[in-house]
Amino acid sequence: MSRVLILSALTFLAAISAYSNEEEAEIEIGPDKGITELAPDKSFKLSPEAKQTFAIRTVAQSANTFSVPNTAIVNARTESQLFRLRDGFYKPIHFKFLKQGDQMATVQTTELKAGDEVVVQGVGFLRIVAAQLGEKENAESPESNSKASAVPTEKGADHD
Repeated sequence: MSRVLILSALTFLAAISAYSNEEEAEIEIGPDKGITELAPDKSFKLSPEAKQTFAIRTVAQSANTFSVPNTAIVNARTESQLFRLRDGFYKPIHFKFLKQGDQMATVQTTELKAGDEVVVQGVGFLRIVAAQLGEKENAESPESNSKASAVPTEKGADHD
């Protein structure tokens, strides 16, 4: 079974890599895929196999100010983000650093509510998925003239 998961993961990453090189590759979303569902706000659900393969780990967090391991923070171009898990959907969220040490950071955000979890392991995979979904959306938009932003940041959608 672990070989199947590894092969599925490698196939998924190859498809993402091909897409990022502007080749004709499509991110597949569906019940039998790594990404099982995509919400209008670009939050996404993962299959249990994808979560296991990429060792996605979360911790419950609903306070606005909290500490996370530095490995939970995604640094992308000009901003840093965390990933939130709400109702089974993963989404990048913005935050403000209050204090950063060698291994932990104290952060503050207004994008969490009771029942939310913060991803503390496996954020690299989530970052790739979010970036590809954002680039795909912008590539399909007739109003888009420039390269896609790293991570979609729409407000007011289903899982905000």
